[in-house]
Amino acid sequence: MGPPWTICCFGLRNWLTRVYLAQVNSFACHRLLCSSSTKRLGALALVVSLVSFGWSEELYAAKAKQPSKQALAQQIVKKISSAAPGQKRYRLVDQLIELGDSAWPVAKSALGSFSQLREGESIVVDVLLGFMDTSYDVMPEWLSKLSDSAARRVVKFVLRLKPDVRQKAALMPLMARKDKALLLLVMPALMSHDQPAALRKMLSLVDDPRPEMSAYAIDSIATHHYQPAMPVLVRLLGIETRRASAKNLARRRKIIHAIARLGGESAVPPLLEAFNLPDQHEAVFEGMREVGPPAVKAALFLLRTASGARIALAMDLLSHLRHQACPKLIDMLAQSSRTTRDVIIDVLTRIATPEVRPQLIEMVKARRF
Repeated sequence: MGPPWTICCFGLRNWLTRVYLAQVNSFACHRLLCSSSTKRLGALALVVSLVSFGWSEELYAAKAKQPSKQALAQQIVKKISSAAPGQKRYRLVDQLIELGDSAWPVAKSALGSFSQLREGESIVVDVLLGFMDTSYDVMPEWLSKLSDSAARRVVKFVLRLKPDVRQKAALMPLMARKDKALLLLVMPALMSHDQPAALRKMLSLVDDPRPEMSAYAIDSIATHHYQPAMPVLVRLLGIETRRASAKNLARRRKIIHAIARLGGESAVPPLLEAFNLPDQHEAVFEGMREVGPPAVKAALFLLRTASGARIALAMDLLSHLRHQACPKLIDMLAQSSRTTRDVIIDVLTRIATPEVRPQLIEMVKARRF
């Protein structure tokens, strides 16, 4: 199909031809053939036909001479490669992107040569982002080659897209990077794509010398209850405790909190050990509340077997674990020796809650102790 005005010429020519032939075939054919108006009408139809035919041929010939989008893309790529860094080169990159997906094969094959240009990395990033719908297939390869700052540009854009297998393939290689800002961008997204792999990476970063990176890794492990991290956190707490100071207090408290979040009986010994430093007491008490029943069990064991400072520690712990500890203490009260009963009564006096008072009253009435 030609342009609208060419179609109009064809329509006009056909209409004039039909009118002319109708008059020729009419009843008064012999008179009309001799009339000047009919001759003029036929001549007009002939002229329109010739003109429209000529125009259409010229248009189709011109259209046939136009280069394809891939040919245009090749021309633009050559211009980009020869242009000096600056606005002109970026305008050429925009022109390449505006050609659409049909120009992607040419742009894809030119990425390697673009990367060798001065400031060529920014051109590679612009092309990858400009052809985002089709450039995903080479994204992992090029993200592994780009510098940290260039990779951050791409990642910020990739993270706005729908999280799918293509996004995962693009981001996974970046876990091996060391750049803090890049890792803090990538790791939250990878937690949703491949949590085990991301948590293993977090475990390798818990003792990272960069405070922000280490803090993020510890928080991630605690949030996701990553049990394989327990020995690493216990070791790290021991190291930080030996060099304890005001400077690493926040870090020590964070590690104590993470150990408590992982929970279980294995969390109790390192938490009790951490109680040796006064500035960690509050963090340990909070951690024991987080641990729950295993912490109560440990405190009751200390109450039965320890002496001196350890009994005081047990009482302090039970005071902080009041709602969890009281039912267990009530059960112990009727089964313990007189010395232990005196200690339990002392503890209950300090921590008794309204929920256990009826049980205590019943035990007094029944003289069960």
